[in-house]
Amino acid sequence: EQKTYLEIAEKYNSFPNAQKVKDKPSAAIAVARIRDGYLEYFVLCDAVMIVRKKNGECELITDARLNVLDDINFEHMKRIAKEKGIPNKDAFEYIKPYILENRYKMNTPDGYAALAHTTQELDSAVQGNIPLEDVADFVIFSDGFAESFDLFAIYSSVDELIADVSENGIEQAVEKLHREHDKDPDCNIYVRNKKCDDISVVYGRIQ
Repeated sequence: EQKTYLEIAEKYNSFPNAQKVKDKPSAAIAVARIRDGYLEYFVLCDAVMIVRKKNGECELITDARLNVLDDINFEHMKRIAKEKGIPNKDAFEYIKPYILENRYKMNTPDGYAALAHTTQELDSAVQGNIPLEDVADFVIFSDGFAESFDLFAIYSSVDELIADVSENGIEQAVEKLHREHDKDPDCNIYVRNKKCDDISVVYGRIQ
């Protein structure tokens, strides 16, 4: 609720010089709930949700605005790494000004939305509902796990991803991703900010 965000903002702003912090704390969030016969969802920033319906159709729910900005920074990273003759991983330090520039666009109409110390742009989150009778199961995860299909291509589709998690569990799916991380520790083959990003995964089945 917006009241909660306002309370958080008040506490954050109570710290001395809080407004002088350039890279303010923020987070991605994805929430699902069952209400009045529907599966409702709220996805903010680069969190991801996949809903599989009983007819086999899978729906990918995410907000790609931050991903677009990140892709631009990855191009800067590759260019700098090539110019300096260093691994992509080591070029991360040189793109921090670009990252900070993107952070200034957080919760602005021409930037991206994130969970932060303001209620601005909350309404721009990806929101909706699906009749509960149509839903078989769903999986919610952070952008770190999204790498399994949108970067490393462990899964050729979101359909394949949710099928594997459903049948074989979350742990083995995460282990597959970690093995790919280990094959490319310098981020030269699969360009990213670090070897391994944060990974959170939640799976739910509708009975």
